[in-house]
Amino acid sequence: MEDLKGKRVSLGPVGSTTNTLGMKLLGFYGIGKDDFKGQFLGWEKGSDALMDGLLDATVYLGVWPVASVQALALRKPIRVLAIDPAIVKKMGTGFTSFPIPASEHLDKPVSVIAIPSSYWFRKDLPEDVVYNITKAVFSNIDYIAKVHNAGKQFRIMSQKELEAKGVAAHPGVIKYAKEKNLW
Repeated sequence: MEDLKGKRVSLGPVGSTTNTLGMKLLGFYGIGKDDFKGQFLGWEKGSDALMDGLLDATVYLGVWPVASVQALALRKPIRVLAIDPAIVKKMGTGFTSFPIPASEHLDKPVSVIAIPSSYWFRKDLPEDVVYNITKAVFSNIDYIAKVHNAGKQFRIMSQKELEAKGVAAHPGVIKYAKEKNLW
């Protein structure tokens, strides 16, 4: 990561969460906004710019495998930069280290930063509506996991986890969790 100083780096589409996350992450590696040549390209345009040698690096945000990263890797050898788990901890609540396994695109496993997927409900939604949505998702979790990798990680957070985050569970979620002996 430190080698990105002075390089041409895309921080994803303008106004995206990737911009904020990328800048924060680079900051933990001692790289400020004036230490690199920042650009704001979407995922596909960033991949094309890497392919054409117009960029040195780009920040992607998505569920692995990210389609635009895979498409680039089919055209040109890539290197996914590892993110130090100690840096991830410094990033704060809501971030976690995520191991990307070795594959046809990566010669060795690489640990990156991740933001777990989650469902959030407005507190004014009726209990039965949220209960039915929660039940529909978790009754079909095997299918969801087949069509999207994030589905493999879906779970209902424990009361302790929610308290640590300062978040209250919706009564509809609580009803489902209790019904399934998860709480």
